[in-house]
Amino acid sequence: MKKLFLVILAGGLIFTACKKDEKETPSQTNLSQSSWKTSDWVLTKTNVKINGTASDEYTNKQTSQVVYEALEDTKEVVYTRYYEYVEGVLKCPKGGTTCAEAIIDGQAVYILKRPPIQ
Repeated sequence: MKKLFLVILAGGLIFTACKKDEKETPSQTNLSQSSWKTSDWVLTKTNVKINGTASDEYTNKQTSQVVYEALEDTKEVVYTRYYEYVEGVLKCPKGGTTCAEAIIDGQAVYILKRPPIQ
């Protein structure tokens, strides 16, 4: 009985030692969330209301692109895209949960969900 117990214990250890590491690989979304605020982006307004959500306004010095980063998570803004930062331009190409499109003063802008504090 003692040998059977040791065989079962050893078998369990072997399976857990050989189990594939299931760490999350950084996705394009996670990479872009941490890297879009480069030295090209300047905070131009703080705590402005965009579609009913308090946001900070950022302007790119090189491209004049305007982007809003939501300071709170509200139901007024529905994030239906993810954002990526490619060659100095922030884009929201397809489905996700980190970016929303809006029209502010006749100009199409993006509202970005602030990444959670870690």
